[in-house]
Amino acid sequence: MGGWESLLTALPLLAAFYLSPAPVAAAFVLPWLAFALLGTTAAIRHGLSQLPSILLPRRWPDLGIDVALGFWGVGAAFTLMDRLGVETGFSPVIVLLTATHFHFAGFGLLALASLLAASRPWLRSSVIGLIVGIPLTALGFVLSSDPINAVGALVVGSSGIGVGIALLTGRFTEPAGWLSRAAGVALLVGMPMGIAWSLAILTGQSFVDLETMVRTHGALNSMAVLLAVAAYRA
Repeated sequence: MGGWESLLTALPLLAAFYLSPAPVAAAFVLPWLAFALLGTTAAIRHGLSQLPSILLPRRWPDLGIDVALGFWGVGAAFTLMDRLGVETGFSPVIVLLTATHFHFAGFGLLALASLLAASRPWLRSSVIGLIVGIPLTALGFVLSSDPINAVGALVVGSSGIGVGIALLTGRFTEPAGWLSRAAGVALLVGMPMGIAWSLAILTGQSFVDLETMVRTHGALNSMAVLLAVAAYRA
């Protein structure tokens, strides 16, 4: 899943987010959603065909790729709901953050962790941590449960730190090397912020508000994924 097909289906998203939430805006999401569901379907078929061996620790990188493609479909579905502007019972911010969470952490970060874990067995724990922690974090937001959100953030954050270390210590030729190191630094700053924010809410301590977290933690993590993808392709 990649190349020109991804670009062509992603470009209409610019129009979708330029327009106000409405059926017209949602229509521009449909190519991306269709492509994502194609990847999700392929992942489900592959994962089922590889049972039960794909559940073994040595196969966790393969499992991670399949689950990442599944998370892509979830993220695309929430993007459609956000652009439709329909009443879901949750605030629009939660719907949009869920879409973002499943795209960058669920699809991007998990896929990268899985690819890196193929040559770094110690990173398999990060793969399984992201598989478990990403839906757990989303569940915490959906249920407005601070304890679930804190556990999810701790698991995802710890796993993301592992990916950051792998990116910092990876042997890439330049310019991929500095892209990888920049991505690693961004994860090592952004992921602890997510852990601290969730634990602060759980314990009633003051930290930073949601908007500030989006502009710092969210920006750092999304930038890390994009830089790491560029480094890996290079």
